[in-house]
Amino acid sequence: MAAKQNHKPVTAMKITTGILLSLMILFACKNSDTREAVPARIIEPTIESRADLHLTVANALHNSAITLADDALTRSSVLIIERKLQRDADNNRIMGRDFGTPEQFHLVLINDQCVLIQKSTGNQFVLSKTHCVAE
Repeated sequence: MAAKQNHKPVTAMKITTGILLSLMILFACKNSDTREAVPARIIEPTIESRADLHLTVANALHNSAITLADDALTRSSVLIIERKLQRDADNNRIMGRDFGTPEQFHLVLINDQCVLIQKSTGNQFVLSKTHCVAE
């Protein structure tokens, strides 16, 4: 009568190898798409880069009537857009609570591209006509 062979060590080794292989593949996939976002600021702004920034912010907010300073995002990676105050016919501020919060954008450098991130939505916009450096 033949003795039964124990297959447990081989099965355990196959399972362990499978788990390790799966973890290695998962880690490799995660690292291949890693794009580290570094806070950035605009350098050498041009008319085209300022227009690109204005159009991007206006489109993100669905409002073309926004005003940006010429030095927007040149000193800091944060851009805050406040809501326009409501005024009456005589241009006096209408009193009352303003429940709207200012809109925030963050400029980051990802793979040598200037990317504007809208904080409230997480939407990312590449500023192709803009040069920026890490803060």
